[in-house]
Amino acid sequence: MIYFIDFEDSFNNNILSYLEEIAPVKIVHYSNFSEACCGAISSGDILCLGPGPGHISEYLPFLGPLAELIKEPGIMKVGICLGHQILLHLKFNCSLEQCQSPIHGQKVYLQKNHQLLRSLGLVQEQDFEVQRYNSWTVDYKNLDERLYVLDSKKELALFYNRDDFYCLQFHPESVGTSCPELFFQPLRSFLR
Repeated sequence: MIYFIDFEDSFNNNILSYLEEIAPVKIVHYSNFSEACCGAISSGDILCLGPGPGHISEYLPFLGPLAELIKEPGIMKVGICLGHQILLHLKFNCSLEQCQSPIHGQKVYLQKNHQLLRSLGLVQEQDFEVQRYNSWTVDYKNLDERLYVLDSKKELALFYNRDDFYCLQFHPESVGTSCPELFFQPLRSFLR
């Protein structure tokens, strides 16, 4: 089962169309997270925090129980855009910074031969084009450099840790992302 946390983003339906091809999806509004998810999510499930408007500080009061849940082994935690920021803040105490150049609906690039991408099976002949929609970036200075990929603007684009923590600052489902299906592949691999 995939539990999708809805932060009222206009891209949710596009993301859900990919997720529903992978497994059954339960959509939970962020304000109902604690009552809908605590005790329901278990080993073998995927918890996906979707994108959303605003700053993570606007959502943290609703997500107190999430800090404990993300410590649980066997649950894959996935974050997209705002979800990426929330997960990395809660798990690794990463701070958010204003981007050097805010990017809304523009492409950035990931190096095709980056070792982490290759280890995830994300392989193509050209650099990856990915679509960003954000003014904030996660400070990655205290993270293990083997676990992340920077984009062409030197912002943290992707983080992956031990088969259970997968975060994307960009929108994998966007028409501006060169190969959306590849970026959902780690979720399929987890459920096998």
